[in-house]
Amino acid sequence: MHWANAIAQRVGTYGNGAWLDALGQWLEVSGAPWLPESSTDGQVSVAAPKRAVQLMFHALPTYDTAPTRSRAHHVVLAEALFDAEEIARRAQWAALPFELDALNETPESATAKLASTDISRGRGRDAVRMSWFLDDQRVVELHFLDGHKGLRRVHIARLWKPVQFGT
Repeated sequence: MHWANAIAQRVGTYGNGAWLDALGQWLEVSGAPWLPESSTDGQVSVAAPKRAVQLMFHALPTYDTAPTRSRAHHVVLAEALFDAEEIARRAQWAALPFELDALNETPESATAKLASTDISRGRGRDAVRMSWFLDDQRVVELHFLDGHKGLRRVHIARLWKPVQFGT
């Protein structure tokens, strides 16, 4: 749960240099190039199947001019996508943020956990998709299983521009 919450908290932020090293170890992707290597790389998608999470990163325009040792601070964790169905199968390796329950979450319980009543509900075929808009400009989109009990996936992004973590 610690890593899932830390990822969710840092979505849409930069200034996470040392934390990204530890994240890479937890995701089991460190050692291979997995972060953007230039501000022109566009969005880089990092899949971590063991942890049932996919993360998207991009570099700030300042990345290329920053000293090499501090470039990781110029990388933005743009989005996070958690595969809740897979997390339910491998709870020993992965977790959902916000203490969401992959098997038993409902719209009502999610509203209590996300502490937001600013909600957008899908229509028609998307009636199982709902988004919560948090006070810090993050949006948490939940895809419920049919019957609105249990989750299929959790998608987290930040609206507007990225912010420095911790501010």
